[in-house]
Amino acid sequence: MRKICKSLVFGVLFAFPGIAFAGGFVSEPGSVFVKSGFQSWTADKVFAGVKEANPDKGIKVGDAADYDPTNKGEFTSQNISISASYVPIERLAFDFFLPVLQISKFKDLSFESESVGFGDLYLGAGYQVLKFSEVGTTVNLKVKVPTAPPNEDQVSIPLSTGQFDYMLEQQTSWAVKPALHLTLRTLYRYRDSVEGETLTFNFRDEFELGLEVGG
Repeated sequence: MRKICKSLVFGVLFAFPGIAFAGGFVSEPGSVFVKSGFQSWTADKVFAGVKEANPDKGIKVGDAADYDPTNKGEFTSQNISISASYVPIERLAFDFFLPVLQISKFKDLSFESESVGFGDLYLGAGYQVLKFSEVGTTVNLKVKVPTAPPNEDQVSIPLSTGQFDYMLEQQTSWAVKPALHLTLRTLYRYRDSVEGETLTFNFRDEFELGLEVGG
């Protein structure tokens, strides 16, 4: 049971040594940043199984589909994550992100399941292509590495999507004040599909656009 989710994210940042690291700015060479975060998701769509598939509406098995309102399905997931960034040379940064504890739950009128474990690993590298005192732009390449193989089990809730994602991201930040940054973020995500013995999951590519405020 794979869900399409909306998320809420919180984090705590620890940095040593160096100055602020935000969006389009890369800090001084030798800087290391470690962040612990908490994330929570709720799903509003499901990847269609046999019951959700509807050829008349163009929905095949594995496509995104709305919940069956008569079954009152509900999916939630929370994780505690660790992420880190390292700046080896000027303008270049490497980072990783790993949910070290993830809890996913699904229940409806006839079924309930819960899984606990690791989430998918994200690895990335970014280069600051534009660097001024108040404006910085960083271009990032990222890959999501699945921590588990594709899961076709319709009983247990998977913690990993089971497939690789490849991302190209740009972040442009404006330092309105030394402790206040505005960041424009765009991201394109290429998502592999998963072909199994009985199911094919079509995750589809994504484009994200965001405006962030941080201090």
